[in-house]
Amino acid sequence: MHVPLNGSLPDRSIYSALPHIVNAVVLTSAFSSANARLYAASRFLFSLGVQGQAPRFVTTVSHNGLPYVSIMIGVRQ
Repeated sequence: MHVPLNGSLPDRSIYSALPHIVNAVVLTSAFSSANARLYAASRFLFSLGVQGQAPRFVTTVSHNGLPYVSIMIGVRQ
């Protein structure tokens, strides 16, 4: 650490913000992980329904192709 000639220490405000930055990274990672899990579970269940290995009602999609029944079941897991 470089100490100026007048003996004052550098500003430590950046160090006080560090816990908030770490919390933001952890929360973003948790949200991303949950989102990926829901996506994978719903698509997996939908494909099982298409192949006939799951009940046919899980292949129900909205008008734009969203498999909303599989997503609702994936949320409940």
